[in-house]
Amino acid sequence: MRRWSPRDRNCAYGTAAAVLLFVLLTLGSVITKRPWCDEAWFASPALDLTENGRMGTHVLEPTGSHLSILRPGSRLEGIDQRTYWVMPLYLLVLALAIKLFGFSLAVVRLPSLIWGLGALAAWYVIVRRLGGSRELAALTLFFTGIDYAFVNSASDGRMDMMCASLGFIAMALYLVLRDNRFLLAVLLSHAAAALSLFTHPNGMLAAAALVFTIFYLDRKRLSWAVVPLAGAPYVVAGLGWLVYILQDRAAFAAQFAANASNRLAGLSAPLEAIRLEIAQRYLEAHFLPLDAGLNGRLKLLILLAYVAALVVMIATPALRGTPGYRLLLYLTGLRFLMMAWGASLKNAYYLVHIIPFYAFFLACVTCWLWQRSNRVRWATASVLCLVIGLQLTWSLYRIFWLRPYQKQYLPAVRFLRAHMTPQDLVCGSAELAFAFGFHDPRIVDDLSVGRWSGKRPTLLVVDKWYYFQIVTSFDKKSPEYSHYISRLLQDDFHQIYAQRDEYQIYRRYSPSRP
Repeated sequence: MRRWSPRDRNCAYGTAAAVLLFVLLTLGSVITKRPWCDEAWFASPALDLTENGRMGTHVLEPTGSHLSILRPGSRLEGIDQRTYWVMPLYLLVLALAIKLFGFSLAVVRLPSLIWGLGALAAWYVIVRRLGGSRELAALTLFFTGIDYAFVNSASDGRMDMMCASLGFIAMALYLVLRDNRFLLAVLLSHAAAALSLFTHPNGMLAAAALVFTIFYLDRKRLSWAVVPLAGAPYVVAGLGWLVYILQDRAAFAAQFAANASNRLAGLSAPLEAIRLEIAQRYLEAHFLPLDAGLNGRLKLLILLAYVAALVVMIATPALRGTPGYRLLLYLTGLRFLMMAWGASLKNAYYLVHIIPFYAFFLACVTCWLWQRSNRVRWATASVLCLVIGLQLTWSLYRIFWLRPYQKQYLPAVRFLRAHMTPQDLVCGSAELAFAFGFHDPRIVDDLSVGRWSGKRPTLLVVDKWYYFQIVTSFDKKSPEYSHYISRLLQDDFHQIYAQRDEYQIYRRYSPSRP
């Protein structure tokens, strides 16, 4: 058995420390993040599967989702019996977690943390197999594990981290097996990519990256035997999904069509899609949010560090000339364009698919600069301290100061519970189900506030991240809807609770009001 050198031992300690720091930051976020609508929407069918053996979503009014506003007339038909508007694999994994550990908000978020560890492990393998040193692999893990977007995704009850992690695992599997067992590498890597795809359509990013990698590294080894091996996992997974679809084809058609509407709008205007990718996903949604103060705007420096590292990678022959590093540059460009053109919803939580690439470039440039003069080392260390400090500050600020779950969500829930009566119908974001239960008939997530469902809520809860955002941002997309909500709040409801702009609660005026 080969003995570890002091260098190997230090790298192992550094890697373990990076992973531990990621786990601690993510656990802190799991405990203190307030729940939000997506977590409740996807927890509901998983919980229903464990309790009733089906995957119905009970917290969302079929005619009152944001999709009904984006595409008037669309209805999530049969969603209380079967959930078709999202890919099924994440719901099954979440149901397994609930079955094993019981139901709670922390358990809903637990799979994402575990998949986050899988993503870090995959990237360690990717860096090493593409020619990177142990130090470079450990530093990539460190920069990835402290990134605020990555930590946020790893503590979120959504499928994005699972989807991204399976994609990274697909790449790692191929790189590990390709030298000695090429066909097995193709089969297993595409199996992981297929699982990623049936977790979320963004799994197409993994499949495309895998195909590109195979052609880039092993095009001379390709034969017709590769095609069925690569395609088989997608066919098998598709057949499994088809069995579920055939249980209610009409509901599948209605739900999936509503959610898929306009998702590929970027293809019709590719240059505008690239501009929107930068302006909306990178800046407005994450690195430079419009409502952020000075501290929030400092996050822009993190993006600038990533961009600077990417520029240095491209401009430096010693870096871009390394075949493995050049492959990652190509894959980053491919991924950026696919996200710009194929993901028209510019949400920040999709950044988890590309952040590790930027973290690798930052780590690579850091290692390269560290070999220069002492003056360059000091400058590099200063920039890194600033970037690391900003990343950690954002996570620690939320964990120890903001504490949104404890300081925002719970006070609103306590007020609502104290002022509800058995006769009330509460309209609000599905996140309320984590406090009131997923089968409470008094809670309904209906953005139309009864306009299309015919229901008549007596209490309306407007949260910052869903109801308020939709109402204020749809004045141009759906002016009729915005006018309806404005009139309703002005004429039929009065405010009884306000917590800054996080939660506002309104009660409908009594019918006897003059």
